[in-house]
Amino acid sequence: MGTNHTIKRNIFIFDVDGTLMDSRAGLQESMLAAIDSLGIERPPLERVQAALGGASFRSGILSLVSLTEEQYQKANRVYGQTFSERGYLLETAYDGVVEWIAALHQKGARIFACSMRPKQFSLPSLERDGLLPFIEDVWGPDFDQGRVHKHQVLAYRMQKLGIVPQEAVMIGDRNFDIIAGKAVGAATLAVRYGYAQPGELEAEHPDAIVDTVEQAKQWTLQALSPHAE
Repeated sequence: MGTNHTIKRNIFIFDVDGTLMDSRAGLQESMLAAIDSLGIERPPLERVQAALGGASFRSGILSLVSLTEEQYQKANRVYGQTFSERGYLLETAYDGVVEWIAALHQKGARIFACSMRPKQFSLPSLERDGLLPFIEDVWGPDFDQGRVHKHQVLAYRMQKLGIVPQEAVMIGDRNFDIIAGKAVGAATLAVRYGYAQPGELEAEHPDAIVDTVEQAKQWTLQALSPHAE
């Protein structure tokens, strides 16, 4: 697993898609609805799936099709509408995730979720699946303020809450999760059960890489600072 238990942390920041939630079906339906709304031929399904859970909807859809800004804005509206009406109903917490988060919470850890989907799109599923009571806050992009990349969201929220980076772990399934965590000085834990392509996580050299939810749970419990209880 490449674990490094010399790192002791008591603040855990979780990515949502591909880390807490298996959201592939909902994201895929929403992405296809957005593409269909433009009258554009659908890309091969394997390419669509590779674009899911990316750094943003913009980066995901533009990796699949070339769009004008007007087309992008229409696609973005359809994507958000589809996800808020149907997409979130298709996602579910990975097996063992609720128990993982509950175990950290019981030990006194501070837990946050950080997604590049707007906050209002993350809350319903996290609440429905029983995760929200254990999460101190859910962070998302702030387009009006220009915080459109995960490292920008992390830096702003951590500074606002007085979170010391050396006490935090960023946990995610994609390369940009690890890049963002490193950018703000947090430790990084990569999970392979999400949506990363082969070699994607290894290329970013996180502090640890795990294959399963159970391995991630054990790593975080061992990394938890003694003073968190």
